[in-house]
Amino acid sequence: MRSAKFYNNVFAVTTSAVIITLISVYLISGKSFTPFPMYPAFSDLIIITSSVDCSRAGFDPYVDTHFDPWNRFYNYPKLWLTVFDFFGITRKASNPVGIGMILLFYVSTLPLFKIKSWAQLLCVSAFIFSSPILLLLERGNCDILLYLLILFSTYYLRKINFFSDSIKLHISYLIILFAAMLKIYPIFIMPLLFFEKLSRKHLYLILLYSAVILTVYFARTYDNLLFVSKNTPRATVYSFGKNVYLQHIFKGASLAVLANGLLAAVVFGAFYIVDKYRPVLLEGLKPSFYIDKKNVLIFLAGGLTYMGTFFLGNNWDYRLVFLILTFPFLKDLYESMKNNLWRNAMLGVFLFGFYSGFLTNFEIVRKLHLYVVLFTMEQLSQWLIMLIITIIVLLIYRDKLLYRDLQRAPVVN
Repeated sequence: MRSAKFYNNVFAVTTSAVIITLISVYLISGKSFTPFPMYPAFSDLIIITSSVDCSRAGFDPYVDTHFDPWNRFYNYPKLWLTVFDFFGITRKASNPVGIGMILLFYVSTLPLFKIKSWAQLLCVSAFIFSSPILLLLERGNCDILLYLLILFSTYYLRKINFFSDSIKLHISYLIILFAAMLKIYPIFIMPLLFFEKLSRKHLYLILLYSAVILTVYFARTYDNLLFVSKNTPRATVYSFGKNVYLQHIFKGASLAVLANGLLAAVVFGAFYIVDKYRPVLLEGLKPSFYIDKKNVLIFLAGGLTYMGTFFLGNNWDYRLVFLILTFPFLKDLYESMKNNLWRNAMLGVFLFGFYSGFLTNFEIVRKLHLYVVLFTMEQLSQWLIMLIITIIVLLIYRDKLLYRDLQRAPVVN
């Protein structure tokens, strides 16, 4: 029987070879395996770096497009320009920065998984090399940086020993606040506070300075945020969120009412399932089930981010990257479930959710008139993922049973 070290080494070597191949092929030839390829490489990163050039030349990138190769309006908060300009990251630096983002993504993600078999290696590889993740990396989208900030603040920072627990806690939430200022949806991670083991003093302090910082920031940047909203295209295909499917049928107020109503039904359904069938759900775990406590916080961070983006309405599928943070926990949960049918069904839903958007782009799907069927199944899988994540989050909060190791940790005073 091979050791876990063997599988993890194979995983690392294979991943490195694939990364080098994909980067080289894409940069040299512009060939891509993802939907909607754009060339030059790192097109989403270029919209920021070219806007730095635009600002330095004395123009406003929110209304001036001639610095961007595709004549796109800048559609990010101004803070991105401030940070990039401070570090001197202009259009010329797009390729090395984009390559660095890809390397950082995999270097920080691979250690999360403890591979013990060929089946696990293939399964994890299927997710980290799925079309949404490859599209994210190919575009050099800034969600990579948000992913890294969230992962560092809720996982790697917590493992640093030379900081006290209270200092690590405050640094974590300052990083999350910074991420929320870069893009609003990391604000949905803030309920993570109520899963932390901390005193009321620290809880109230973090809530206070978070409210002050975000209120001042959004008040001062309100005009820029209006441009961000206006300049940002709404995803309608290869996307997920409460609006995506219904917007093809309804518009205006009807869409808002139905989308929010359906989302409310899913959330209340999750509450009902947890309240009514909690003993059944927990009895479905093996008596010796084990959840690595380090994986709980990143599951909650990734799960809450996904739930928040789903609530916002329209997201390109590359934002599924935040579900990667839930997988170490879900892997432990999968191994602890007694019923093979249920655990494989859960795995199938996630795999389909990651790959179905890519499948809708094949010409044969349209020729066989299967696009509507596949698109409907794709959106159904995203709603099921939303339901599954919500149920697990509620179970963790309700019982603390899956969270029991963390609850034995000392309170941060």
